[in-house]
Amino acid sequence: MSNSAKTLQKVLVLLVAVLMIFLSVPVSAYAGYAKQNGNGGYISGFSVSTYSEITTNPTIFISTTAISCSPKPNSGALRAKNTMILGVSTPYDRRISSSWKLNTSGSMAAAGNRYSFSSDPGWGTIGSTGTGSIYIANKGWQDYYAGTAYTPTVRVSLQDRLDEYVLNSDTGETFVRVIGINGCEGLVKESEENALEHIASLEETLQYVKEHEGTQYIQVYAEDFVTVIDAYPVTYELE
Repeated sequence: MSNSAKTLQKVLVLLVAVLMIFLSVPVSAYAGYAKQNGNGGYISGFSVSTYSEITTNPTIFISTTAISCSPKPNSGALRAKNTMILGVSTPYDRRISSSWKLNTSGSMAAAGNRYSFSSDPGWGTIGSTGTGSIYIANKGWQDYYAGTAYTPTVRVSLQDRLDEYVLNSDTGETFVRVIGINGCEGLVKESEENALEHIASLEETLQYVKEHEGTQYIQVYAEDFVTVIDAYPVTYELE
């Protein structure tokens, strides 16, 4: 073997080693969802309802406040304002407020905030709150507290995740490519890998994490989406 071939071989071995080290590092992510209904009622012939919701994902938090009413009001007669609460009860506690958002034609007005981050400062509980208003002739703007939704910071540790999504066209299910505990590369169901995205309340999130805290093992499938070839660890921790 020539010197250049030997050098290339060493480089390839080094790249494989670096890749395996990278893959062995757990991916920590935030996952959670909560929705809280706010105040509402009947006023001048309108039935009013409000809510606030918060979604936490690996690199972004999304908060929303909405107000809706029936029958359909005039354009510009509804408005909403949202405040995202970051890191409740931690040194990073801060609030981000949106501007007022008006309904343009429909029976709902919604306002929200998105917060992206690349590093993890140790977030605590994340929340969403806000105000919804309806304009009533001869009364002006009538404000309603739109509730406060909190989701705990749940750390989901994912080992050897390859960040490739695969759609099963027969069932419509989304799978994620991973490496199982026995070294087999395969696919896991996205709904099982991050089950918290499918839970709609703070109480259910807390209950799920308490029941599943620690490491759970989900099935790794072959490319046919049916044959089980390995197991994959998912770890839930409340912070």
